[in-house]
Amino acid sequence: MLSFVVGLGGCEACGFRWGPPCDILLDYMCQRDLADRCDEVKAFLDSRLVDDDGAPLSGAARDQMCAAIDATPELRNGYRFKAEQQVLGTPDLDLSKTARDARFKEIHGYLPGEQPDAKAKPDAKAKPGKPK
Repeated sequence: MLSFVVGLGGCEACGFRWGPPCDILLDYMCQRDLADRCDEVKAFLDSRLVDDDGAPLSGAARDQMCAAIDATPELRNGYRFKAEQQVLGTPDLDLSKTARDARFKEIHGYLPGEQPDAKAKPDAKAKPGKPK
């Protein structure tokens, strides 16, 4: 049994970490470009860990929220990405509807809600057979 416990303690490299859930999440968020600005990342995280009335979470509710965020890779990476945006001043990357529609039309040849033109020739790159 002792070897099992010691084995778990040395498994940090495989992703298993010990400690309070919020400290574990904060350690993850403070990696890479944010290592020297961890106090700002902590302030960002504190501003997000609030209840429905906007009051800061504390105790078991805070630990439960941090554990839930840390358990889901998409959430964990999303929180780190938003922290990087706020702390480093990176602008939000938001694809506008116009750019989205242009990209869709470039790929499919028509916009959502429009009927595709049956007489339109498909793209030569996508057409099987011998080249022209």
